[in-house]
Amino acid sequence: MSPGTYDITGIERYHIDSFTFNSGASLPIHIAYRSYNPSSPKKILIPTCFGGRINTTLSFTSPTQCLSSHHVIVIAMLGNGESSSPSNDPRFPKDLDYRDQINAQYQLLTKHFGIQELEAVIGFSMGGQQAYYWACMYPNFMRFVIPICGSAKTSLHNYAFLEGPKAALINSVDYEDGACYAKSMKPVRGLRAFGRTYCAWAMSAPWFRQRQFEKMGFDTVEAFIKAQWEDSFESWHAENLLILARMWQAGDVGKTREDQDYLKALESIQAKTLVMPSRTDTYFPPEDSETEVKYLKHGELAVIETVWGHMAGGGANEEDTEWMNDSKDKSSCFEGFHNPGRRMQSVQRRFGKPRTADESQVAVLLKDFDDADKMLSRVCALQVSGRTMKPYIFQIVEASKAWRDAWVDILTVQQRLAYDFQDMYSPIADSSDLGEGHQARETPKSTLLRTVKLQKAYSELKNDLLEEVNMVDTRIIKPAMDAREHIQPLKKTIKRRGDKKARLHLPYMQQSG
Repeated sequence: MSPGTYDITGIERYHIDSFTFNSGASLPIHIAYRSYNPSSPKKILIPTCFGGRINTTLSFTSPTQCLSSHHVIVIAMLGNGESSSPSNDPRFPKDLDYRDQINAQYQLLTKHFGIQELEAVIGFSMGGQQAYYWACMYPNFMRFVIPICGSAKTSLHNYAFLEGPKAALINSVDYEDGACYAKSMKPVRGLRAFGRTYCAWAMSAPWFRQRQFEKMGFDTVEAFIKAQWEDSFESWHAENLLILARMWQAGDVGKTREDQDYLKALESIQAKTLVMPSRTDTYFPPEDSETEVKYLKHGELAVIETVWGHMAGGGANEEDTEWMNDSKDKSSCFEGFHNPGRRMQSVQRRFGKPRTADESQVAVLLKDFDDADKMLSRVCALQVSGRTMKPYIFQIVEASKAWRDAWVDILTVQQRLAYDFQDMYSPIADSSDLGEGHQARETPKSTLLRTVKLQKAYSELKNDLLEEVNMVDTRIIKPAMDAREHIQPLKKTIKRRGDKKARLHLPYMQQSG
């Protein structure tokens, strides 16, 4: 699907005659959704994300994917243009709250579908934030929660990022402070500026450095920006983008509690929770997820190792999608989530697609090489300066060297101190009178003997310890550098096999948060 082309396949609408928003406003609304495999007893909810529509949302429902035998319901957020939004209802409130989304979705599930319990709520980005809200607002309604590239509270860094695209749109000439639509004019320049401001954050610096856009068929980064971001956001209504961006900025599950305590809200979650951030996500970095998992009763962290940034969790890169679907890491908390009859032990997989023995061996090898490479990357790195490769040792090696040098300094100071004591207590030649009326006294022999022994002991200690300390170079630093040098060709050989299967799903580039 190219940007600007709207796919209506399978989309239905549920009408609520009178819905009360968190702001206090009440009006009739409709919720757009798509229902896959409705006869299945296992029900899964997947809310849309920022920039996402129902049929661009990764649903894992294709025949080979993990939710193919589940009843999956993809629900469009209020404000995204498919459900009730500023673009289709002039009475729509000026601001939205995540609690509005969850309460509307709850009515759809319970009153329309008659669902009393969900197997899981799964969401990407703003969908992941909705998953957290679901777990806090209706803690006994679902068994599992899987936030992908999302957070329970929008960080200040994330908030500040969103100010950029918002400002680009609001301050555009053709937005006219919101008056453009009253004149039946679309703020094309503002929408394209919104997309251009947004795009760099969605991917990662390594993604651009590796020129991944060329694999998508774009000769230049400019062609990529125009086709995938400017053209895509031009298809949106400005007020929809702005109301969702403001809701994103205000995200905080603490608001579901009277005391507004976000950490206590996390602690109250009863569902088993699998938190899946992207290693290179600039919106929802894995460090934030690591912190949140610490407060979850039944939480696990599984980081998507990728250069695809935030978009890795939305289906932009098939390799990352397969990783989420196959779930190569082990997860003990998701036993029972899988489909009966799948040939994988539930303790060892989060989702249910079987793999051949050959694929499994390749996956294990790649993971082992990745783990080794990450460890050795902490030990040794190479920085290119012009045409000269200069080795820079850091982290473990640097710490080892610092430890070695510190011991050398300590031993040197101690030995010098011993010499100083010996000099201080040694007799001063021709000093029967110090010139100030003081009579010189001979240093006791026992004191001189102690200082000589002290000096000798420190000299021996320094020599012995330096022999051990200097082994850091031969036993840690050089082997680490050699190991990393030898492991790279082997890893590349194994990796080529997986790369042959890589294909890109361009439609998922349209959903971004």
